[in-house]
Amino acid sequence: MLAIGFGFAGIFSFGPVFVPLALVFSLVAFLRRRPAWGAAGLVLTIFGLFSSPLLLAMLGLGWLIVWLGWA
Repeated sequence: MLAIGFGFAGIFSFGPVFVPLALVFSLVAFLRRRPAWGAAGLVLTIFGLFSSPLLLAMLGLGWLIVWLGWA
């Protein structure tokens, strides 16, 4: 249930804080044998990731560093 709450918060609020929390709680939901809650949280985590410009920029910079061979 926390995974879904943090997922929605990641979409509609400050993504860099709430999206990772949604991912962690989604994984916890899967480990506690609550696959529906975990899957819903994971879907919202992905939507939150793609709706946050800052998180997309971090992913893009990580890809660029690896592509250029700086890492």
